[in-house]
Amino acid sequence: MVKDQSLERVFISFSSSGKETVSLLKSYEEFKGKYHDSWMTVDVPILKQLTLSGVVQVLPLRDQIQRRVFWLRVGLWKPSECSNDSMLQAGGLCGDATIVEPMTQVAGISIIFDFKDIGMSQVKALTPAFAKKMIYFLTGCLPVRVTGLHVINEPSIFSMVFAVFKAFLTEKMKKKLYFHGSNMQSLHEHITPSCLPPELGGTAGEVDPEGWYKVLMGDVIQKGLQDLGYKFVNEDK
Repeated sequence: MVKDQSLERVFISFSSSGKETVSLLKSYEEFKGKYHDSWMTVDVPILKQLTLSGVVQVLPLRDQIQRRVFWLRVGLWKPSECSNDSMLQAGGLCGDATIVEPMTQVAGISIIFDFKDIGMSQVKALTPAFAKKMIYFLTGCLPVRVTGLHVINEPSIFSMVFAVFKAFLTEKMKKKLYFHGSNMQSLHEHITPSCLPPELGGTAGEVDPEGWYKVLMGDVIQKGLQDLGYKFVNEDK
């Protein structure tokens, strides 16, 4: 069970709908209870690999309405080294980390799914079971408001991926889902380029993957994550 202070953060994030908040809190607890051993125990070397390789990133600058922007580069993910569950856990951990921030509690987050350079190894690892679990987590368990899901750089092979995920999409999620291809100007209609790196057509400068990892492992975020029940193992001594 997460601590009262952490629950309060979730209530702030979903203050517009008490019914939605109660439902999310229930799903949040059920999800973490069901997958407790694998979800709440974080293997630090794997988390470090996923962040430093650029697979899972939270941009250092906020967007035009103060949202945190997540950048998930699926093409950089190596399934032979990190499982699909490890990738989802890292993304979920980042989501939990951002609710420690008062600004994010109010403004929410946007997520960019970047499929540049995706290959068959990633496609094969994105199974229906994983797709169902990921969408359930995004729509019913992530304790922060997700205001937009942006898909970019999707190649022809992406149709195979989307066919797997489409079956599990809720109507609410479909309304937040945008496909931009390689058109970064289309992405900029939703997220200001001033907070985006050059790879996304932005003007904010290159992203240092080590920057977000240091934030995650810092004392403030670590305290907040431990309050939520996370345990970090295999840390470098």
